[in-house]
Amino acid sequence: MDIQIAAVISVLFIAALIASTFGFGVGLIAMPLLSMLVNIQTAASLSALVGMTVVATVLLGHWREIQFSSIWRLIVSSCAGVLLGLWLLRHMQESYMKLILGIIVIAFSCFSLLTTRRMTLRTDRLAYLFGGVSGILGGAYTIPGPPVIVYGILRRWLPEEFRVTLLGYFLPNSLLVILGYYFSGFMTSSVIHLYVYSLPAVITAVIIGNLANRSIPKEKFVKFVHVLLILLGMLLSFQAIAIIPFLSE
Repeated sequence: MDIQIAAVISVLFIAALIASTFGFGVGLIAMPLLSMLVNIQTAASLSALVGMTVVATVLLGHWREIQFSSIWRLIVSSCAGVLLGLWLLRHMQESYMKLILGIIVIAFSCFSLLTTRRMTLRTDRLAYLFGGVSGILGGAYTIPGPPVIVYGILRRWLPEEFRVTLLGYFLPNSLLVILGYYFSGFMTSSVIHLYVYSLPAVITAVIIGNLANRSIPKEKFVKFVHVLLILLGMLLSFQAIAIIPFLSE
């Protein structure tokens, strides 16, 4: 097997494992790593396909647990965001968006870990804002997770519903992104081949992730989420700084 293909499969396995365990992370993990191995359009397309595979596989046995009343506003607003994100993928330098996203994620997660008083959203009125930003990031870089994760934490979704509800939002988002990538010409034969090669590893990762999710102590769930977000935010920020000329000098 080609070394590049093996590296791509390894990245997708790790991303699928984290996503099936916590309910998010395919794009956040896969995009910065895949973009070091393949071009940005291929990375985004692969991430979208694997993300949809993870979501669909996990939801097969858990779709009844989705809190639709909590996510329909996010889904509606994300549709417009995805279209804007597709435009950004074609016309805007991703390093700046990744840097801003990484800083926001790190700042919020550090605040949540260091304070004993958690912020709370008592209504769903801001769901459209979170969903719109999530759609933009999903369309541009297949990383819709952080805004919706933050929203779920602020709305105090229960740990047992957190993962499945997130995945319930990601499924229509992923389908819309994949359609956009297809009509934009990003779904090349190379992307399809890499996706097919990775399927056995991705399915294996989902099985392991489902088992791991059941063993996570519920009282520590939010800490797991924030620590993971800090690591992912750092990864995005460091990659962005390495790309932006005036910051890397």
